[in-house]
Amino acid sequence: MEQFNTALEEIEEGGDPSLTSARLDAIIRGAMGERARGVEAYNNLLALTALQLAAAAALIYATWKMFPRLFWRAWLNVKGDWLVEHEDR
Repeated sequence: MEQFNTALEEIEEGGDPSLTSARLDAIIRGAMGERARGVEAYNNLLALTALQLAAAAALIYATWKMFPRLFWRAWLNVKGDWLVEHEDR
């Protein structure tokens, strides 16, 4: 931003147009580089968010699929000495 302000001051003071133009070109190249870095950071953030969502979905599915079996297996280990009889109706 400071370089841009300096370029504007040079234009107002009537400085050398070629130097001012070169300074503005450098500012534009720098801004394009920052834009590229910003796009890359955004894409990395999207990829990380997708990975986190996939991991959360996998954990939710594994819990939904495996928890009843693990729960009842633990229940039987704790209460395994129970005798269950079938009652005829």
